[in-house]
Amino acid sequence: MNDVFQMLFQGHQPWGMIITVVLIGCLTGVIMNITDEIRKYACHREDVQLKRELVERGLSVDEIERIVAARTNAPPGKRTAARGHQYAGAGHERT
Repeated sequence: MNDVFQMLFQGHQPWGMIITVVLIGCLTGVIMNITDEIRKYACHREDVQLKRELVERGLSVDEIERIVAARTNAPPGKRTAARGHQYAGAGHERT
């Protein structure tokens, strides 16, 4: 690993710094995308678990839809997803 850094900064000084900055930017983007997908998955699992619990309690479909809709329309402070978006579950668009 140390050899890679020496190769980047050896000889062509400005190009080594530019390559390093681009690599850091790309890695940051990849990490942000991975964490966003993990967040979406966690929200989906939470949504599925809630629906399973409601079905196990014996609630009707109308009651479950009403509960899920009320949860989806929660104020911004109560949303489960980051950046003001809310995951509505499988087969639904994000709002």
